Amino acid sequence: MAHSPQFLKLVNEAKKQVKETNVADVKRRMDSGEKFLLVDVREDNEWEKGHVPGAVTQMWSRWMAVGKAGWRQGCRQRRTRRCAA
Repeated sequence: MAHSPQFLKLVNEAKKQVKETNVADVKRRMDSGEKFLLVDVREDNEWEKGHVPGAVTQMWSRWMAVGKAGWRQGCRQRRTRRCAA
């Protein structure tokens, strides 16, 4: 599926503001007691099969449709997203 240039521009802009992570980094941060918001961007059926305690679910496609500004409101913690491997 080919995406429009406008969609790709929006995705690239969002990626500049959201840090991707990996399992080892999330575990290290959790073990150290660091406070952060983990946004799991997998599809809902994947979330239902299991997820990290304390994470919130928001499919990447839905997050992009709603707009990243909504996630910034009231959240002063570092945002981290996890994509399925």
